[in-house]
Amino acid sequence: RREEEDGQLKTAKVLCGQVLRLSPNLPQAVLCIGRIELHNVEYENVLKLFSKVHPSVVKKGPGRVEALSLRAAAYERSKDWDAACDELEALVPLLPAAKLSPEEGWGPQPEQNVVLGRLARARWHAGRRKAATSLAEQLMESCPTELGACEVACAVLMERGDAAVALAVMVRCLVEHRATS
Repeated sequence: RREEEDGQLKTAKVLCGQVLRLSPNLPQAVLCIGRIELHNVEYENVLKLFSKVHPSVVKKGPGRVEALSLRAAAYERSKDWDAACDELEALVPLLPAAKLSPEEGWGPQPEQNVVLGRLARARWHAGRRKAATSLAEQLMESCPTELGACEVACAVLMERGDAAVALAVMVRCLVEHRATS
């Protein structure tokens, strides 16, 4: 986990692979490899890892939430919006996730607002405009700078011809995330 956090991804991947050889189903090592593959733009490898090689990590156990989130991210980045919706909709009822200790090798758990924003965005791109708009509106009431919800809101506003309001929403969201990044 330390090498992964320090950006030493090749070393981290080798170490996680060695751990998996010693303990073939250790979810922390599987998730480590999934995060690295996602970072390396190896989306098919992420999908294969969680769907074929280590499907148990997605089905049960403390790593399930992060595994579903990583698999959804691979679908999102591959622009398979229907599959991303399926993964995110399976993930939402599991949130908020239990706190897992980084000292025990667990990665960051997805935040509920972020997952809901990703779901709104995935629904929008999958053509489920009404459901996306409704979810984005609800989310923006409690979290007005969530990126996925902002993206949907901006698209809706642009379609309505409210370019100035869309720009204001976009700028507010970008400024907030610049300050927190």
